[in-house]
Amino acid sequence: AIVEDIQKMATQLDPVALASVRDSALARFRLSLDSPDAVADVIGGFTWGGRDADAIETFYANYAEVTPDDVRRVVDTWFHPDNLVVATLSAKEGE
Repeated sequence: AIVEDIQKMATQLDPVALASVRDSALARFRLSLDSPDAVADVIGGFTWGGRDADAIETFYANYAEVTPDDVRRVVDTWFHPDNLVVATLSAKEGE
């Protein structure tokens, strides 16, 4: 049911709604930079592994160019029943 809903959303994705999600994500990111610790955490996360602080700008520039076709392509590639791992978790008896 989850895969079906994701595929349905991807095929009916409105470009205006996608733009709104992108704008909202960027605004949340900017608003999260509200302290020196928050800024340091973001820079540390983006520069870990040898990248420089410009990786932040590159990430959001690339993010801003995501299209509904990109979303559909990713959903078709990764949210396909053949690519899923299903696990069942249960407690031990008596717990």
